Amino acid sequence: MTKDFRLFGNKLDDKKRERFYSGLLMLISAGVDIKTSLEIISEEQKQERDKSLFVQINKQVVHGMNLSDAMERSGKFSAYECFSIRIGEGTGRLR
Repeated sequence: MTKDFRLFGNKLDDKKRERFYSGLLMLISAGVDIKTSLEIISEEQKQERDKSLFVQINKQVVHGMNLSDAMERSGKFSAYECFSIRIGEGTGRLR
């Protein structure tokens, strides 16, 4: 019998998600484009693993993928989070 055991789970912790969404909201509200917003968020990450995550998401967005799809592909965000971002993309409130 084998079981995949992850001590800290596969998702971002609550504080990191909160900082991501707060930063994204602030930057987009200020008129910063999504690419630059993700670059700024990537640069402010202290842990290399987190920086790598946001750099990868940014690369996928730059190459034409929706932010929600890039987040979903990372496996670090819940289905609810990805769906919420997808709604923002669909309504034009997230660019």
